[in-house]
Amino acid sequence: MNEIRENAGGGIVQATPAPEETTGGTAAKLMASVGGGGTGRRSESLADKGEPGRVTVYSLAKDIHEHLSSTLTFADQKAAFLFSAVAAVLAYLHTHGVTKRWLMNPLNWRIGDGVACVTIIALVAAATFALLVIAPRSGPSICGLIYWKAIADFESPEDFADRVFSVDSVGLAREQLQDCYHLAQICRRKYSAVNRAIWCGCIGLAGAVLYVAFVN
Repeated sequence: MNEIRENAGGGIVQATPAPEETTGGTAAKLMASVGGGGTGRRSESLADKGEPGRVTVYSLAKDIHEHLSSTLTFADQKAAFLFSAVAAVLAYLHTHGVTKRWLMNPLNWRIGDGVACVTIIALVAAATFALLVIAPRSGPSICGLIYWKAIADFESPEDFADRVFSVDSVGLAREQLQDCYHLAQICRRKYSAVNRAIWCGCIGLAGAVLYVAFVN
């Protein structure tokens, strides 16, 4: 701010403007503005967002985990239904001698024998893929906090409780998200087998209908 002073002779002179801030204060303000608008904002962690951010992430992890768990259950239910249907059709065909028609020299096969062969192979393949869906799958890492094998490997209940209480809310959300990744991997393998079981089952059922309607 400029100051007006009167000298000894009665004249008026304008004094040199006084600096409002020191160089150090200006530099500090510049550094703060740069830090607030650049690197600091990019490096903002989840912990800096406070409790609402942590709650949101943990809620998302919980929802994903529940969705994947229900998806796995649905895959097992579909596989169980497919296996039951395929087993029933195989039992019906076996009682009518279809499984024995193609147990002969392929050179002596007729059309009905070929249809019976394709039908039985497709149904057996469908049942096999359905069993692969229901079969236990490898879980996540043994050092986690959610997978049952990891929990069972703790020496005592107190050790497991101490390990859980030693992790903050962000760490618990991370554990659950990592388990979600492993569940998604299991989902992919299960539904790949389910799709194969469905296609093989459709071929087998079509062959069974064809055999019963036109060949038998």
